[in-house]
Amino acid sequence: MPPFFIMINTLIKLFILASLSLITFGCKHYVQFGKPTSTPEVQGLELKTIEIEGFNLTTYQRIANTTANIHVYIEGDGNAWVTPTQPSNDPTPKYALMLKLAELDRSPNVVYMARPCQFSKSTSPKCHVDYWTDKRFSLDMIRVMNNAINRFKTQGSQQKLELIGYSGGGAIAAILSARRKDVVNLRTIAGNLDHEYVNKYHHVSQLEGSVNAMSFAFNLTQLPQLHFIAENDEIVPEEVVKRFISGQNGECANSVMIKNTTHTEGWEGLWIKLLNAPVKCAD
Repeated sequence: MPPFFIMINTLIKLFILASLSLITFGCKHYVQFGKPTSTPEVQGLELKTIEIEGFNLTTYQRIANTTANIHVYIEGDGNAWVTPTQPSNDPTPKYALMLKLAELDRSPNVVYMARPCQFSKSTSPKCHVDYWTDKRFSLDMIRVMNNAINRFKTQGSQQKLELIGYSGGGAIAAILSARRKDVVNLRTIAGNLDHEYVNKYHHVSQLEGSVNAMSFAFNLTQLPQLHFIAENDEIVPEEVVKRFISGQNGECANSVMIKNTTHTEGWEGLWIKLLNAPVKCAD
């Protein structure tokens, strides 16, 4: 195809994305729904704010058994952009999918973790737009999330973690899993486990200042993993998970395609069944 037509096709694609009020993986967006919320009420989970390095990190927690594993739910990128070139003023998700899934989880120990500045942008003195755009996977953000986990783990220091991450939160969960010694398994939902590949796939700019979960894949070779792929995901292609698994050269990472799901929809009604699926290495 001549360069002129390639340029026109790219411009049309960006226009369509902007008109749908999408949210980005760099400049790429995904559809959100509902209205933004500050600190919603959640049945069975207690709202707790953790102050870490100038960020007031929003969490919802239930720690009922100090010896059982803790299910840690990590939110996606949220309302990061309002157009392909204009960042949002507040990254709070319009619909916090992981918060809903955490609410559905009846395990004794459940913790939902919003990303830095979500639900708390106005009360976090260090919040800057870079932290929900180019630097959302930066080592600074990884450290903040890691230290927040250390805070709530003091309630039962011997407890093990099962990390569950959605979209960009899947990248955070994977990187944390590679850096911690107390994670016993990892689940991702439509996980952006290779943002460099995803941004190239959508022909948008790369993230300056972020590390890539793909670079940590080999460190997870011995960790049981289950990566859920949306059948109709127009944001994170199936190839992303395949690349992440092939980068491990092991037998502990598995994936499954979930029918009738998109990047954002179809997960709630299936979640308890998916949560109960075994996460283990091959025999």
